Amino acid sequence: MSWDNYVTNLISGGLKDVALLDNSGNLLAASPALSNLPVEDRRGIFESLKDPNFARRNGLILGGVRYIVLNASEGCIHTRRGSSGALVYRSKTVVILGIHDEKMQLGNASKLIETTISFLIEQNY
Repeated sequence: MSWDNYVTNLISGGLKDVALLDNSGNLLAASPALSNLPVEDRRGIFESLKDPNFARRNGLILGGVRYIVLNASEGCIHTRRGSSGALVYRSKTVVILGIHDEKMQLGNASKLIETTISFLIEQNY
């Protein structure tokens, strides 16, 4: 399956926007709204994954929008901004960034991305 298909599947599952990044922060695939995700935002994602305390202190900035961090660990970040949120999950070689709006609950968004990242991990990604 191509990386674009993962984006399509996650959007079809109810996420508003999705981006897949490699470990260098390069975009593998993205929905249109995240296709120009600034390099500094990508750096912030990786710094937050590496140091969850960094994420808790600074929040997560995506496209100039600051999300409040609800939960952060080395492989997962859950954030919120009003009734929407952003989630970041990491496998060995891929990072998935998913943004949900008020139409999707955080738990459902998390489950959708967790299922995808678990599949990628099983496939040794």
